[in-house]
Amino acid sequence: AAASVFAHLRCRSYEQPQPQAVQASLLGGLTLAGPALDAGLGSVFNVLHHPSDGRTLLAMYERRALARWDFRVGGGRPVFVNRNAHEDCVNVAAFLGGGDCVFATGCDSGQCRVWDLRRPARPLAVLSTEAGCIKNLECAPASQLLMVSGFRSQLIFYDTGTLRLSDSCPAWSTSQLMRARLHPDSNRLVLAYRSFLVLIDRFDPETLASDLPDFQPDAWLTDALDEEASDVDIQTALLALQRRVSDSSEGLSRNLASLVHSGFNDRPDTEEVSLSSLCLHPSGCLVASRGFAIDLSQPWRLSQLLAGPAPVSCSTYLHWLQPGAAGSTLIGQFEEPIAARQIIKEISFSLCRRFLASPFARGVRLFANGRLDWLERTGSEPVRPVATVLGTGSSVVTTDFSPVHELQLAVGTTGGAVHLVEPRF
Repeated sequence: AAASVFAHLRCRSYEQPQPQAVQASLLGGLTLAGPALDAGLGSVFNVLHHPSDGRTLLAMYERRALARWDFRVGGGRPVFVNRNAHEDCVNVAAFLGGGDCVFATGCDSGQCRVWDLRRPARPLAVLSTEAGCIKNLECAPASQLLMVSGFRSQLIFYDTGTLRLSDSCPAWSTSQLMRARLHPDSNRLVLAYRSFLVLIDRFDPETLASDLPDFQPDAWLTDALDEEASDVDIQTALLALQRRVSDSSEGLSRNLASLVHSGFNDRPDTEEVSLSSLCLHPSGCLVASRGFAIDLSQPWRLSQLLAGPAPVSCSTYLHWLQPGAAGSTLIGQFEEPIAARQIIKEISFSLCRRFLASPFARGVRLFANGRLDWLERTGSEPVRPVATVLGTGSSVVTTDFSPVHELQLAVGTTGGAVHLVEPRF
């Protein structure tokens, strides 16, 4: 039998944050490791470890800036800061081609820039996209593709060798697309719309635009809801959407679409909710998403929707992915109190496959099940919070696990600080 994760963490789980207990010390089995890394550049919108060495950390900032830390150099100061990396808020970064040195960043203006760690003062290339506010950069090393997605409901593909638009993979449009993530081996694509997820199995970027030319599931859901006005008939509307999504790829041998039921599907009022954050487990078998209420003056609506005991503004959902009509199985749903209402918060899986990190008020929560990994869903213990650390001083916005140190986690905050979080054994 697999060893229990819980046997290795001495921790308590906090279901609600306790402001009187907030301090930079052990809380719930995790500790803040050393002083905060603060470059004074505004809110940290994204953090990213180097994919292999574990000592290089990038931070992307609200105030157009990019900073790099090298953990071999002490003192908590970045080894490099570019205060004009972009023309707007820098949201995301991704290393290219399995990458040692080259990485891309995306910003609110729709511009993507490519950089070299060895010469970071100037970009190698500037890619002016029509993706709108860029929230995802996904790299497929095997095909040498960089996939860019934003809030203008497009997927745009660039060749990482030439740093130009791909000649073989045309851009693909779909209404109300929020986020997009690639499976580690690039054979699956998960899409987040405003209130549900879609899985594209046997993903082929070269034929995506021609295989699914009029793929507008958000509009299809609106049509179905208009036809089924009563709350009692919501499930009927969802079944209609599920059939239409599956029918869109009927007869295809690739780009097979299926609906993934999110926690919001119980009442998918697309004017009130939004799935804003999305990540895939390293195995590709699990997907986690976060949703929040758009109408933040009415937090009780989301509480009613989720049947929660108290008003919440965000929930994290965990799904076991299944290709075909079944879509997925919801295996976990975790709520959090209202905090940093208008900020999108990024979740992440550990590369050791055991843990999911989710921002939680002025800290972060760690989730796990009772096994060493989550590949065997049948008979495993339920997923639940196993540790909480508070004490970052301001709301956590983004998380990223180290690729080398099994549980070391970097978190970025609205206050502009980056904290390193470590387990206590």
